[in-house]
Amino acid sequence: EITVCHGNTIKGMGRTEIMDPTDPLLFGSLDAASSDLAAVADLLFLLLQKHTEGLDDDESEQQMLDCIRDYPETCQVRFIFEGMFWYPLALFSRTGNLRLVEAAYQAFPEAVGCDLGHGLPLHFAKSLEITMFLLRVFPEGARKPNKQLQTPLHLACIAKELNVDVLRLLLDVYPTALHMSDDKGWTPLHNLCANRQATTSALQLV
Repeated sequence: EITVCHGNTIKGMGRTEIMDPTDPLLFGSLDAASSDLAAVADLLFLLLQKHTEGLDDDESEQQMLDCIRDYPETCQVRFIFEGMFWYPLALFSRTGNLRLVEAAYQAFPEAVGCDLGHGLPLHFAKSLEITMFLLRVFPEGARKPNKQLQTPLHLACIAKELNVDVLRLLLDVYPTALHMSDDKGWTPLHNLCANRQATTSALQLV
């Protein structure tokens, strides 16, 4: 794994610094690893910014796919968005683009089980198709809590675009999540009851 962070400055870290996994205070330069990788990471970062803001188009999506195809190492780069580290796989899961999710997974499969402090890619899956894909390649993700002790089911129950099929799928894979509490003592049912988008079918399911 290339332990790189790339993006906006955070906590004194620059845009192209590499963290030594054995010493988080020891930094190097991404350019020292590969000047080509640095250039592609710069491009991918700009494209990711547009993508996460919903400003991309078919051309920029293809550019991202080309970056990943030609330089799969870019999917090992930890980009910084909203003050947090993200692998591309988690970002694409959050934005709901299945083609990019599949490409990022193929380039760096290990990212599907990586929690950089805020959850697995499955915690951010925005669609049924992406949830299905991530569960197929890493079913263990359904039982993994994030830093707030929320399982993917917890988050699916508070999603703005609530999807009953996603709830059903997560329950089929790991029904025990129904009885798990987060750090506030809330179960998925608590989250669902607090969600204005909750439907009768969703409540009956959970």
